[in-house]
Amino acid sequence: MAIDGITSITELKLTLQPFLRTYLQDMGVRFERKNWFKCINPKHDDHHPSCTIPKKWHERQFICMSCRATGDIFTAAHLIEGKPLHGHGFIEDNVFYLANKYNIAFDRNAIMTPEFREKLDFYDAIGDVYDALMAHCNLSNALERGWTEETCKKLGIGSVAQKDIAIYLATRGWQQEDAYRRFKVLGRRLFGKRLLTFTLFNARGNPVGFQARDLDWRKAIETEDGHIEPYPHPKYINSAESPIFQKEQILQGLHLAIAEDSDEVWVFEGIGSWVTAWQAGIRNSVSLLGANISAAHLSALFQHSFKTVYL
Repeated sequence: MAIDGITSITELKLTLQPFLRTYLQDMGVRFERKNWFKCINPKHDDHHPSCTIPKKWHERQFICMSCRATGDIFTAAHLIEGKPLHGHGFIEDNVFYLANKYNIAFDRNAIMTPEFREKLDFYDAIGDVYDALMAHCNLSNALERGWTEETCKKLGIGSVAQKDIAIYLATRGWQQEDAYRRFKVLGRRLFGKRLLTFTLFNARGNPVGFQARDLDWRKAIETEDGHIEPYPHPKYINSAESPIFQKEQILQGLHLAIAEDSDEVWVFEGIGSWVTAWQAGIRNSVSLLGANISAAHLSALFQHSFKTVYL
C-alpha cells in the first residue's frame, strides 16, 4: 500500500524500522555471511564481525553478540551519526531525518500536536535530571549494599542533594517553577543525601522517571504509652505520573534484558532485588517496581520475543 502522508509517530517509526539494513549499508557498513557486520558501537573495537540482525526481529533490530549493543535504525543513527534518542531531538533530528532520507511522506503538523510536544518536553526534562544525577551523585549508599560502581553507573543509581540537581537544571535554562510544578522532579523526595535514587528507563533505554528509597525508613513502632508511631515518609516514592511515566506499565531493565537476546526473562518485584540479581549475572531480568504484574507488562515482554517468564 502506498504511503501518503503518515500522521502518527508510531506508524512512522514502524515504517522506518525495516530500513535498518539499507541504512547500515548506506553508511558504509559491510555485511558478511548475509547478516553479520562489525559492531557500530564506537566504544567497541570490533575486529571480527560480531553484530547481526536476528531473523526473529524481522530486519528491525540489530544486536552485538560481544558488547551486547542493540537497537533499531534510530539507535544505529545515534551510534553512527550521533542522532538524539529522546525528546524533541529524537523526533526532529532522527525520525524526521530518516523519513526524509528514505522519502517517507509524513504530515509534520499532524504529528507534532500540542499534546505530543508536551510529551517530548518531559523526555527532555527527565533526560536533564538524569544527567544531573549522574554528574553529581554519591555512590557510598549504593556501595554499602554490595553494588559496584560499574553497576550503579550502568543502571543510573546514586544519591544526590536536591540543591545540586536544582543548580544543574538552572545551568540548562530551567525555571524553578518547571522543576517543582510542571515536571514535578523536585520537591517530591526523589533526591537527597539519605535517599537512594534509581533512574527508571523505558524499553528503548530512555530515562522516564525516578524511584527513591528512604534509607532511614523503619517500620512503625509502639511507644511506651501504646501509641503506634509510623515513619513520616513512605519507604519508596516514584516520579509523579506523567505523559511518559506510569508505574503500572514500566518494566525496569527491559532495555537491558532485550540486549541479552534470550527467550527467557526473570521478573522481580522490587528494584533492589533486581539490581542484585542483575549484578550477579541474571541480565535477562526486569523489575515491577513493587507493582502487581499486569496485562500491559506481559504484553511488553511477549512483544519483545520473550517466550518464558519466571516470576
